[in-house]
Amino acid sequence: VEVCTSTGWQFLEEAGSTATALIVDYLVVAGGGGGGGGTNYGTNGNVGAGGGGAGGLLTSTAVPLTSGATYTVNIGNRGSGGPWAGSGTSITGASGSNSSITGTGISAIAIGGGGGGSGNGAYQNAGLFGLPGGSGGGSAFYSVTGEGGAGTTGQGNDGGYSGGGGQDGAGGGGGAGAVGSNGTFQGAAPYYYPGGAGGAGLQNSITGVTPTPYYAGGGGGGSLYDSPTYQGPGGDGGSAIGGSGGRSSTNSSYSGTAGAANTGSGGGGGCRAYTTNSGGAGSSGILILKYPSGFLLQEQSNSG
Repeated sequence: VEVCTSTGWQFLEEAGSTATALIVDYLVVAGGGGGGGGTNYGTNGNVGAGGGGAGGLLTSTAVPLTSGATYTVNIGNRGSGGPWAGSGTSITGASGSNSSITGTGISAIAIGGGGGGSGNGAYQNAGLFGLPGGSGGGSAFYSVTGEGGAGTTGQGNDGGYSGGGGQDGAGGGGGAGAVGSNGTFQGAAPYYYPGGAGGAGLQNSITGVTPTPYYAGGGGGGSLYDSPTYQGPGGDGGSAIGGSGGRSSTNSSYSGTAGAANTGSGGGGGCRAYTTNSGGAGSSGILILKYPSGFLLQEQSNSG
């Protein structure tokens, strides 16, 4: 039994406020980066594009908030994949944007995933490194070892490397659970230049869904194609939610695929080939709050 007093509602056997504390758990994932665009350079185009990095991931439990206060929430947009732009050009995948929740007692800002690098058509001389982010984008082929983009400490991991001298495919984007894999080279006939796999995501049980879902997987790196003898598969997306890297085979090529929707995953990098192909888009971020059923979270505005 409760009674209304001059200081508010109280249980008869207690003194003081009976207000239930607002304690929440949260998962905040930023938008994933897009994979780098595929390119083409005649017979000397040994260029694969890097996979996009996953958006930064932040999680916490038992966080006290203030009942009646206003909190600002932002869901990060995905980064677009780099388009195929023909011979002699390269377009890096776009980085994802941040996701956040801020207000009294909380400030959680997850950083958008880095875009994947795209090899320049001028044969080995101007490949692009992966971009930094929550998790970094994978590197495209480079004349020396290409570096993956750096991840943000506590949110994600670095993108994978590519090798120099025509030896490797492109690196995979970093994921929340692991770095992106490096591009590789099979040094015996038939010669293959596979893209590196995207870094693994992380499982989180905040929604109670079974099986426990993964978030923030990196995009796979693209392969390259130089002739029917020199080709390779694209890297797999991290935890099956990152986009797969583009692959190439005789007289055909395939674009990188997009990250799984609303997981903050990176897109797959485009392959190097003679036909049009592009990097896959990252996926948009997500923000989940778990709070007591006695409370109502009311949306006051939506900027879209």
